[in-house]
Amino acid sequence: MKTDIGEYIVGGYLKVIKQCDFVDYNVRMPGGGLKGLSELDVVGLDFKTKTAYLCEVTTHIRGLLYGNNQTTVEKIKQKHEVQKEYAELLLTVVEQFSLQ
Repeated sequence: MKTDIGEYIVGGYLKVIKQCDFVDYNVRMPGGGLKGLSELDVVGLDFKTKTAYLCEVTTHIRGLLYGNNQTTVEKIKQKHEVQKEYAELLLTVVEQFSLQ
């Protein structure tokens, strides 16, 4: 998937303002299959403070809605669950990161 301008802005913020040591875009869950279809838009790691930033970025010109309010809430919950799963799976391998 292509990185969009909103993701680059968030990545720039993590690099310049938060001074993350590592920033990556469109990070997919390991293992392939259906889980491999989920992605995190921007991941920033600050090794100095042991902080991980898992970012969902939405750049919608006409608002955030994915159809209607209920669909939007469910979509955001689903994306948050992917972030939590990614953190539990991969960030516990690294010295205890705090999540932002």
